[in-house]
Amino acid sequence: KNRPSRRSNMRSFATLAILQLSLLAHGDPVQNTAQKVGQMTQLDISVVWDPQKQAINEENVASWLKDTKAGSFLNSPFAIYDNKNTKVGWDPLEWRTVLNQLQNAAFNEGIRPILYGIDSIHGATYVKGSVIFPQQLTQAAAFCPKMAEEVGRRTARATLKAGIPWIFSPVVGVMSEPRWARVFETYGEDPMLVGDLASAYVRGVQGYRAPEDSFNGPKRVAACVKHFIGYSHPTGGHDRAPVHLDRPTLYRIYFPPFQRALKESLTVMEAYHEIGRIPLAVNEDLLRYLLRGRMQFDGMMVTDYREIQNAEIWHQSASTYEEAIVTSMQKTTIDMSMVPDNKDFFNTLFNAVAKGTVPESRVDASAERITTLKDTLGLSWEKMGGVQHDDVNPNAAALDFYATDRSTDILTEFQSEATEDAEFAIDLIQKTTVLLKNSVPPSLQGTEAAARALPLPAVIDARKPKLLLAGPTCNSLAAQTGGWSVHWQGPTEGDAEIVDGAAGGAATDSWKHVSASTLLEGFRDLQADVTYCSGVGFDGTPASDCPDGLAAGHDAAVVCLGEATYTEKPGDINDIALNRGQQAFLKDVRDSTTKALILVYFGGRPRILDEETRDLADAIVFAGLPGPTGGLPIAKLLLETAEAGAPGTAGVVSPSGRLPFTWHAYEANTQPYWSEPSQQCSDAVDGSLGHAPAYSNGRCPEWFAFGTGMGYATMEYANLSVSPPDWASAEAEKALREADFDSEHLITLVEISVGWAANQLDHAALLDGVRHVLLLFAFRQASYVVPEYKRLASYLSIESVEKAQATTLTLNISASALASLAEDGMHDIIEPGSVFHIGAGPHVDCRADETSSPSIGFESSVDASWDHSNCAELSVPSTIFSDPICSYACEQWDLTRPPSRNLVGCDPKDSWQHMDFDSCISTCQKASRPWTWDYVQCLEKARTDGVCTFADRCWNNYHVSRFLSNLASPTLPQK
Repeated sequence: KNRPSRRSNMRSFATLAILQLSLLAHGDPVQNTAQKVGQMTQLDISVVWDPQKQAINEENVASWLKDTKAGSFLNSPFAIYDNKNTKVGWDPLEWRTVLNQLQNAAFNEGIRPILYGIDSIHGATYVKGSVIFPQQLTQAAAFCPKMAEEVGRRTARATLKAGIPWIFSPVVGVMSEPRWARVFETYGEDPMLVGDLASAYVRGVQGYRAPEDSFNGPKRVAACVKHFIGYSHPTGGHDRAPVHLDRPTLYRIYFPPFQRALKESLTVMEAYHEIGRIPLAVNEDLLRYLLRGRMQFDGMMVTDYREIQNAEIWHQSASTYEEAIVTSMQKTTIDMSMVPDNKDFFNTLFNAVAKGTVPESRVDASAERITTLKDTLGLSWEKMGGVQHDDVNPNAAALDFYATDRSTDILTEFQSEATEDAEFAIDLIQKTTVLLKNSVPPSLQGTEAAARALPLPAVIDARKPKLLLAGPTCNSLAAQTGGWSVHWQGPTEGDAEIVDGAAGGAATDSWKHVSASTLLEGFRDLQADVTYCSGVGFDGTPASDCPDGLAAGHDAAVVCLGEATYTEKPGDINDIALNRGQQAFLKDVRDSTTKALILVYFGGRPRILDEETRDLADAIVFAGLPGPTGGLPIAKLLLETAEAGAPGTAGVVSPSGRLPFTWHAYEANTQPYWSEPSQQCSDAVDGSLGHAPAYSNGRCPEWFAFGTGMGYATMEYANLSVSPPDWASAEAEKALREADFDSEHLITLVEISVGWAANQLDHAALLDGVRHVLLLFAFRQASYVVPEYKRLASYLSIESVEKAQATTLTLNISASALASLAEDGMHDIIEPGSVFHIGAGPHVDCRADETSSPSIGFESSVDASWDHSNCAELSVPSTIFSDPICSYACEQWDLTRPPSRNLVGCDPKDSWQHMDFDSCISTCQKASRPWTWDYVQCLEKARTDGVCTFADRCWNNYHVSRFLSNLASPTLPQK
């Protein structure tokens, strides 16, 4: 009865006829100002939600659409936790039923289909029953774009199963402020890694297509790259705080990942902050000239939540909401306002257009981008073709746009896909868990049985080892999942909202998450002999449930510390240190045993441990926020198991994740690894030399460096060699002339040998091959705009380095990884004669004095060191083409030529308006007065504004009045 009958199929043909007649009656869905402004209006689902009935109020839907013509809705009514709600969320069928109600109301109102958007942040996190993947920061530890792409594909599939075609993800901000409450939503602190993973995720989301013969509704999903731009660098780490960024840092660090992701994404979201005291929602430089001009993004832009109104109520840059709306429309290219709960945006903008304060052409441009997106996603009445089935379900709407009568098919397919997603999540978690330290416990030091703390042995003296598992995050699905999970702030009622029967809270409904397990449950699934106690709360309050003597009488102790759930402003902290109560508990456990002590950290940002605490554990593991499926796969990494190896033998699964951020030792030294060479600390105590006659400066201390990560077999690097591109080739010169630094003709090849080290103090005998992530860093010798101390230049995820022999690998370094900033602090250049050193491994330092780093080459522990044989020199010839001002200026001239840009009122034959790239380069180089970076910036703005004649806009301002006189064409007018 869940499949369409012959009768219902006949009705579908009749319905199509009805649709065609209705469209004729309604006319063009976007034909007047009200409808265009309506397309620019996005409302929160809460405005039509009836909390008493726990359902959508159809009268409210009709009223809001009549008054605002809203083209979009967003959010889940369960996003904000409310103990009156009887559910934790909607499953795919429930979502489709609600969307059907909205679309029927839109159809009856005579407007375009509604575009629904949702925060599917790490999986379909508001679609009940879906698999919740690791958070972005945790995903990044795999250093694997293919897995990020697969997360995107699976997230799109689960979200689209609910009928929702728009995902507000990924976050593309570069982590640079570890106190920030949204650190876990980023892909870490390296611009290259962030750009790789974000663009891969977008490809996964937008590359997914539902089969054409599948259920009614949209067949593809749009990603939404966010939050444009610089949001991840808030003052003091407080969310939504002002951002103070100099121009070179903005363009060198935060610009490149967005530029790459926006080449893939259909949509972008602006952000809550202000830069240079100008809120993003009214920021002309960033939202017009940078986004639409420099980046040439022509997709749809939406604001973040209530952002235009925030110009008045949060930033206080506008005295009224009306002023904020008008200023935003005049200054920026925002297409859609996430209003989210008033009719003022619609009314004010409609009236502003009527009065001429905002030109009609402004709303025309935004409405066109929105409707183009809807067409791309299949959101047109003709494509959606609702099926009448009122006799099948008397309570259903007249038109079924989402196949709600096929409930069994929808849910069965969704559950099957969730099982697949859980298996993928488990594999991902094992690749993202990071082993940071693995030393010999005090009880084994100096003995013949000396062995590192991990993995924990499967057998001791013919018995299972007795383990103490303690701490607030050892048995908490919520803590290992984090915010944007079930609710905005995470599972507020605890684990009972994730799985049936779990402890914590008074939840009346659960997510019924597939394959969920805490770390405690993971150990128990592996038949470990475990004693568990919480020991301490998240806030540091002691608990009294631990045995007397704590770890005494146990063979090892695993202490799980970390954070409760949060995101955004509620997650603000005033101290980056982990609370002293949790740290004191770790010390108490250490005092109770000399046997192996393992610290496992579950949390969304790297909280700092005090000096007297941070070195207490023999092994340290960063688990991050792996999601509800994290317990068992992490337990398998920590414990030898028969399941992991051959039948009847102990086996080991080796960790292979690497930190995608720097874990700092002191709050005063929280600079990213790519900070400038001048970012140094002195060894003077408390800011005073005291009685010391001298002091020294050096890189500021870290607890764990960016890229740190070990396995159970020690790797050795050797034979590093560098092969530069043929800089003199015609292809290379062309790429340099066009500033195409990602060209295949400008790639440097690096060869390196990776193999197992001879001396192993670990469980290598139980391993045949291990996954390993190889990192290459570039150290630039000098540049006018100060370079980074070092910068990730390339990386490679090797699925298995075999024990038998070393593997020779070849990695590519693009010229963009070697670029520096020009004097204007905005444009990348390759400087002739520049010198780099390329080094391998996270601890390599090619700037260090050779005599100070005597041992090199492989990672043997967290204290791995290096020598300069792992640093190879790479020089750029001084003879390469380098005229970047000409290159960037002529790019703008070339972009004005038809068919690249056909502007109304412009003459395509007028040389004053258009000039091809090669002619422009020749003109620039022959100019009697040199062109300047100011001129380049003027050209970029002129093209963005649609100016026909560049000369009229930029000629006199930047002293290039004679540049066209050098052209051979005698027909050009002379200035």
